Amino acid sequence: MKIWNAIPARYAVLRAFVFATVLLALTGCQTAPASRAAEEPKLLELSGDLAVHDPVIIKEKGTYYIFSTGGGGRRGGGVIPIRCSTNLLHWTRCGSVFEILPAWATNEITRARGAWAPDISWFNGRFQLYYSLSSFGVNESAIGLATNATLDQTDPRYKWVDQGLAIRSRPRVDDFNAIDPNFVAENKRNAWLCWGSFWGGIKMRRIDPATGKPSDADSILHTLAARPRRG
Repeated sequence: MKIWNAIPARYAVLRAFVFATVLLALTGCQTAPASRAAEEPKLLELSGDLAVHDPVIIKEKGTYYIFSTGGGGRRGGGVIPIRCSTNLLHWTRCGSVFEILPAWATNEITRARGAWAPDISWFNGRFQLYYSLSSFGVNESAIGLATNATLDQTDPRYKWVDQGLAIRSRPRVDDFNAIDPNFVAENKRNAWLCWGSFWGGIKMRRIDPATGKPSDADSILHTLAARPRRG
């Protein structure tokens, strides 16, 4: 009898140990999601002038600058709006790159009503801003270039200088659309401009570091991505 009584006693201890272990494991599983949830980033609360389309952002000193699609084009009121922030949370309107479209732009792209999808970079001692001009639905488009020594409007050197046409596309002539520019620099001597949408896809040309425009020494047009043609 003592033997049979001893066996259930051992099993009772074992069952109690297993139950306690499982209970601790379950408790740990229940608290893990709460711990992970506490580590999730908070949604930032933005304020100010926030309505932007096709934004690009850059920082100079302690201020962030956003450039975006927009502007009245020929009507005035600013082309390529600029927004500023010192904390990435509250944004204010800080003017525009141009008051109206440059004359060359309206001559080249007669149906252009504004500038699209700007791209800005700091390269070789100046800010380079590429922007698109287009006729909706066709590849009658162009990419222009503007430069500035600084983005600080209180600096006496602040002035946007229109450098004119950089890339052009024409219907039934070019298999690409000269919009949505993106500048990439390997170093001070090797730089590239990528662009494109629909038609023949994304293209790239080597850029002359001195001018910010396509290199005369290297005229190769590279295709980075293309849409498969049907048929």
